Amino acid sequence: MKTTNQTLTEQTVELLRNRITSSGLSPGDTFATEAELAGEFKVSRSVLREAISRLRAVGLLESRQCVGLIVTRPDPVALFERAVQDGELDIIDLRQLGELRYTLEVGAVELAVRRADVGQLSRLAELAEEFAKTLTEKSPARSTDRVELDFHQSILQATGNVMLMRMHRVITTFFARNAEENEAWNAHGSDEQSAWEHRAIAQAFCERNVERARALLAGHLRGLLSTGLVSDHTKSEQGETS
Repeated sequence: MKTTNQTLTEQTVELLRNRITSSGLSPGDTFATEAELAGEFKVSRSVLREAISRLRAVGLLESRQCVGLIVTRPDPVALFERAVQDGELDIIDLRQLGELRYTLEVGAVELAVRRADVGQLSRLAELAEEFAKTLTEKSPARSTDRVELDFHQSILQATGNVMLMRMHRVITTFFARNAEENEAWNAHGSDEQSAWEHRAIAQAFCERNVERARALLAGHLRGLLSTGLVSDHTKSEQGETS
């Protein structure tokens, strides 16, 4: 019985999705009421409400009192943020989030270098100096992490791509909020090395040197791929040699 109900719900979700797609309605337009849909699809209110709930969760529908169901536009970044915040993430998830951040930042370098305006380049250089200052003055780790977060987010802002900026912010904010539990992900090298890396990255951007900026940023972020982690492949090799 449970399997049947689940299958019926999934079928209803698909019917609703197809109806939304073929309706020609725009975001904000009224779609229907629950009573109208229950009569049209000949399903129980419980099945219909579960189907509607699933479509609300992915951003296709919204319920409004005294109006009914409204067509909405899914926000993929908001969905991703909800999954990151609400999900129980294991070490594999954390590794993959680190790899995603690495890929986003390194992949965004060319756009950022070519699109950054003078003010953005100046701000990046200022943040590099501010970061070095927090290290020299032995500022609280929270202050240092905040400046570094601003530095990296400034790179994505320079791309002018809102989707990239928002996706990056979700990931970096997640790690910033979980710094104590995920200390390895926030680990830096020596203070001198970290200060030099930030200054060198900023300088490469100011010189509009795409390849140097990309290489420096990749080296700086490489800890996201390896710090405190051993890949399954490495574990397998270790097992074979032990």
